[in-house]
Amino acid sequence: MNDPALIRRLCSRRNGGTPTLGVSFTNLNVRAGDRDAAIAGLRRIGGLPAYVTRPAEGWISVYPRETERKEPARLQGAVTLLSAALAAPVVGLLVRDSDLFCYVFADGGRVLDRYASRTASPEPPVGGDPQAILRVCKPGMTLDDLRAVLDLRMVGRRARSPEERERTEKEMALQKERLAARYPEICRELAAMGLPVPPLEQVLAQLNTVEDRLTGQSGEAAAAEEQAGAFAALLGIPGRRALRGWKLIREDEPAPGVLATPVTE
Repeated sequence: MNDPALIRRLCSRRNGGTPTLGVSFTNLNVRAGDRDAAIAGLRRIGGLPAYVTRPAEGWISVYPRETERKEPARLQGAVTLLSAALAAPVVGLLVRDSDLFCYVFADGGRVLDRYASRTASPEPPVGGDPQAILRVCKPGMTLDDLRAVLDLRMVGRRARSPEERERTEKEMALQKERLAARYPEICRELAAMGLPVPPLEQVLAQLNTVEDRLTGQSGEAAAAEEQAGAFAALLGIPGRRALRGWKLIREDEPAPGVLATPVTE
């Protein structure tokens, strides 16, 4: 991952320009096996440009530019239209700043389930019907499996091994060293794009918070992308497809195994 891409996430304009650190993405996952048909459906609803994967495990993942504003209403509209165009189940996922996780499930143009939770909020999640979403889960999944993921209080990190913690600490130390060395250049790039620039000390402090969470040294709830990944695993969406989005693929290194090619108008 390149440094300017990481800092762009810190410089969100949300909350009056207050810098935030976290991952943000959206994607649509179609329960189908015909990529060409999925692209044709996207074209009919004006859903291009987008990155589109090949089918795997019964799913085609789509990363439209249109939904990258990270607005739940916009995601729901895209999911509803695509499911109607393809007459197929579509599950849309949204993660914003590693705090908000939403999904929308529609089939044939009708929304059957929706869900939203904020990891940093004491409020319980909104929505989420395990009975409705179970129909598109991989074989062997149960209502209890879904409830465990949809109930935010039960989403927790697995214990990290000492080797994993050491590797994460080394990677974070290297990332912080690179950021410090390149920070003046990064500041100029961000200023040219009209983005607010946080002090380096603030950036490093937020990276330390992330490191604590990744190495299991804090009691914070799991990040929204962890919940999204656990949910996608129940559906059988392969690999890390559910944890990518248009901007992440375009600006950063694609996740291993996520082979999505761009489709334009």
